[in-house]
Amino acid sequence: MSVEELKNQGNQAFKAGNYRDSARIYNEAIMMDPGNAVLYSNKAMAYIKMKDWHGTLATCNQALSSTEPDDKTRTKLLWRRSIALQELVMYSEAKDSLEKALQLDPSNQTLRQDLQSLEIKIKELDADWIEIPVQVTDALPPKYLPKKRAFKLEESDIPPISEPERFPRYPTALFLSELSKKQSGEREQYYEYVLQINSSVYTGLFEKSGLDSSFLKFYVEAATKYLESPDTRLLNNIVTHLEAFVKTPRFSIASMFISTSQVDRLFDLLRAKTAKNLRSIWT
Repeated sequence: MSVEELKNQGNQAFKAGNYRDSARIYNEAIMMDPGNAVLYSNKAMAYIKMKDWHGTLATCNQALSSTEPDDKTRTKLLWRRSIALQELVMYSEAKDSLEKALQLDPSNQTLRQDLQSLEIKIKELDADWIEIPVQVTDALPPKYLPKKRAFKLEESDIPPISEPERFPRYPTALFLSELSKKQSGEREQYYEYVLQINSSVYTGLFEKSGLDSSFLKFYVEAATKYLESPDTRLLNNIVTHLEAFVKTPRFSIASMFISTSQVDRLFDLLRAKTAKNLRSIWT
């Protein structure tokens, strides 16, 4: 079998959502043509779909160091490497990759938005660091010495800890991203909740930090389950939410983690309910 035939097989497996098979097939093609940078780029994309960040990083690094990709392929490799680096919390390296990709494709808005989101994240992390002066001393300061008198703390003296609100009116981005970690029975309680939230809340949450991939996956799951029911009360909300999501930074990255079959199912259901083909919203 030729390299081109293997590449086509890998593409077909990828489109079908068989990412592990596609990565394996691309690897077979790479063994036959180790200088073909496109094969590495495709393999890296399959690893991204599997959330194998170390595999993505290794594949991109190998391609960038051992092949001679054209500018378009090199840009893709640098971008995909930056995705893996961000997921591995290697932010400075991810920023370097994005900056190099932008040098090759300065007009690429996806790269530019991803870089802006990453810079905001880096600034927020830097702001969390507090400089603590260190002093050498022969004795503990008085305020750290044990007290001469001890007081028994009564239970009534301890203020009650308020329970976190289960369905907050204005959720945080962290709260929404954690929904995907809930168990099956509990997560279903939040399906209608995320569909009822005003789209302006989502826009405000994600306009700077970007759309979280785990939340987007949860939302698609919630919207699909809802559209499979006879209820239509929140139909307009779903359309409005999707239109808002695609305009947020990092949507193109977050959408990579949603399989084509999931997206097709969502928009097939929307078409059945609205009699409109809204698939173009996603793209």
